[in-house]
Amino acid sequence: MQEYLTQKIQEIEENGKTNNIRNLYKGVNSLRKGYQPRLGIIRNERGDLQDEPTKIVDVWKSNFDKLLNVHNGEETEEFEIHTAEPWIPEPSEIEIEMSVKKLKNFKLPIIDNITAELIKAGGTALIKELHKVISAIWRKEELPK
Repeated sequence: MQEYLTQKIQEIEENGKTNNIRNLYKGVNSLRKGYQPRLGIIRNERGDLQDEPTKIVDVWKSNFDKLLNVHNGEETEEFEIHTAEPWIPEPSEIEIEMSVKKLKNFKLPIIDNITAELIKAGGTALIKELHKVISAIWRKEELPK
């Protein structure tokens, strides 16, 4: 047991030295909390404990059937709901420029070989073209082909 603990502590120290923070915290938490077994037990409708995997699945199935099938096959009326959508103005060139400036380098996924650095380097000409595209999408409410 002592050997296991010293090995675990050395592993945690090594993770700390190599800046592997995720594994460092995982190791510290596993030592602090200790072993916690995962219990496969659930109570059924009558309050009895079920521990067999097939019975556990049946209990979950009946619980979800009750939650999701609230009408129990009854005909329900469909109502038309008319809502007033809030009017949001089309984004301006200044808003697009501010959004482009906020893009973080190396954080934007590559989209057709376009990265945040290239978008930023495009300057005002690219901002104007982006504004045209975004305005068209805004008005038509669909992406261009």
